[in-house]
Amino acid sequence: MAKFKLHWGNSIAIFYISFVLVLVGFVIFTRFNRVELVDENYYEKELKYQNVIDKMDRAGKLPEPLSIESSDSYVRFSYPKSVDQGDISGEITFFRPSDKKLDFTLPVKPDESGFQVVGSSNLEKGMWRVKVDWAVGDTTYYNEQVLVIN
Repeated sequence: MAKFKLHWGNSIAIFYISFVLVLVGFVIFTRFNRVELVDENYYEKELKYQNVIDKMDRAGKLPEPLSIESSDSYVRFSYPKSVDQGDISGEITFFRPSDKKLDFTLPVKPDESGFQVVGSSNLEKGMWRVKVDWAVGDTTYYNEQVLVIN
């Protein structure tokens, strides 16, 4: 029986071929791996982030904070009783980090008692970041909370 002998030149060729195969596999993997940007114009938003920090600071100083509660069928926003309920405006953004196609924005519209209820039956299960950018008159506030929908 003949013994197979591997020449050193063949070893180098096998090394280069396997390197190219790994490289092609990596390119194919990265081509089909979806990467979501948080925002298309993130640089402009970063420059204006001090405004958001100021809004968060004002929201933190309220005697009664904005409360966000979730259940199986709804997400309830409880606005502070210390502010004029009829003068509240703004927007609520439901942000899904894993899929930007699921993101949506709603207007802030509390009822007379300061509650706003959003149905959660149409929300995909998983983690959501809820961003509430709201104002009472000329004073602006910002709250952000992570919700996990089961």
